[in-house]
Amino acid sequence: MERATFYRSLSAPTALMAGMLSFSATGVALYLDRAIIDPNVFLWLWATVLAGVLGFNTWLIWKSASFRGESVLSPGLRMALMSFTPPLAAGGVLTLWFMSHPDILIMACLWNTFYGLALLATAHFAPRSLVVLGWCFLATGAGLPAFRLWIHDPITQNTIGLYAMGVSFGFYHFIYAVWVGSFASRPAD
Repeated sequence: MERATFYRSLSAPTALMAGMLSFSATGVALYLDRAIIDPNVFLWLWATVLAGVLGFNTWLIWKSASFRGESVLSPGLRMALMSFTPPLAAGGVLTLWFMSHPDILIMACLWNTFYGLALLATAHFAPRSLVVLGWCFLATGAGLPAFRLWIHDPITQNTIGLYAMGVSFGFYHFIYAVWVGSFASRPAD
């Protein structure tokens, strides 16, 4: 129970940062309008979001470990890294391939799917709320290819991919941060 409370105390601020950066990226993409037409702009915009969230989370982990007088690479962090690295690495490899064959809707599908799988890979030691978040991302990733069947205009498909990223990585993280942040001091999910 103590581990779940500690986990929530770090994941709520990270999720809030991820939500804010994702909403910002979606807004910038809509403002520029190039991110809908040029998948490479979309890719670099979201890579910036990823870097920002990873940097913020790394800082939180470092700050927490320093406060407790522990090593940053604790056994729990090593276990988490070993759990979620394979799905994220697979998503990264496919992203590199899509850089030469860019398709925003497919990238949004892959990123949601592999991120959901990464969160689900922590199910044995993470709080139940994180597992629910993983299922939300996985369901979104699994549902996005249906838009290819119904909508054949590439610009509209790109727009749907952009909105899917804003909703999933923005809204899901924001809701998660509010939900988990309100229960961070409680021992149970």
